[in-house]
Amino acid sequence: GSVSTDKQIKDILKLSKELQKLRPAMEFWFIPSNKIEKFYQAIKKFNLKKARVFDVASQKASRKLVSQCDLGIAVYDKGFGSTKFIEPIKIWEYMMCGVPFIISREPSISTEIKKSGVVFFLQSNNKIPKDGSLARFIKPDNLKKLREKCLSLAKKFNAVETIGEA
Repeated sequence: GSVSTDKQIKDILKLSKELQKLRPAMEFWFIPSNKIEKFYQAIKKFNLKKARVFDVASQKASRKLVSQCDLGIAVYDKGFGSTKFIEPIKIWEYMMCGVPFIISREPSISTEIKKSGVVFFLQSNNKIPKDGSLARFIKPDNLKKLREKCLSLAKKFNAVETIGEA
């Protein structure tokens, strides 16, 4: 998705490196809509293994790639603009594709989605909790179990119905 700051890229790669320590076989597919060259540089700098950057020009192409994943990442830089009162579009794409996700603490997320367990919140400033909760969340069995919940939530919050209600 769209990346606003270099800090976002750094935080995404730091998180990815930690995820790779927890699940060494994990592959990383980055689908940025901008700053593509900076992703290549950051992957090299962080020595992230099994990482690919895709340069796609449409939501349809992006969703085709996302739907093949088992985990999404949405990292925001709290120092850039307001994230407090947004519900990121990226999370809806993840849920439409049946993909649980990790997200920064700062953006607003609906209470129902929070309670569903399909989302893992990083600590403030994109820090990773040291309590082992991230390792539990990314276990393949857990992510597989959450796929149906994601799809159910995506159907429940169908844009056509939501717009119609508004």
